[in-house]
Amino acid sequence: MYEHADRRPDHTGHTVHRFTYKQEPEVIAQVPLVDGGPLEVHGYATFWTQEEVDVAWTDDRGSTYQCWVPASQVRRPAPGEWHGNYLPR
Repeated sequence: MYEHADRRPDHTGHTVHRFTYKQEPEVIAQVPLVDGGPLEVHGYATFWTQEEVDVAWTDDRGSTYQCWVPASQVRRPAPGEWHGNYLPR
């Protein structure tokens, strides 16, 4: 059981972009946890600013999660590396 540090960044003065619905890119992100450590998640990038990316993912039980992550902690996976679950829309 993990508790991610759901950071609520201040987007004042930043442009928030949305990836095209149902075409969100697969990403691997290091999500910050409340205890200070990271958790690697395989999910989808849904929104972004120049500095942060909103990542959505599901766990093995099908629960859906979403949080903003620093852009430096999000990357596109290499071919065959992504092992995420389908994200229901």
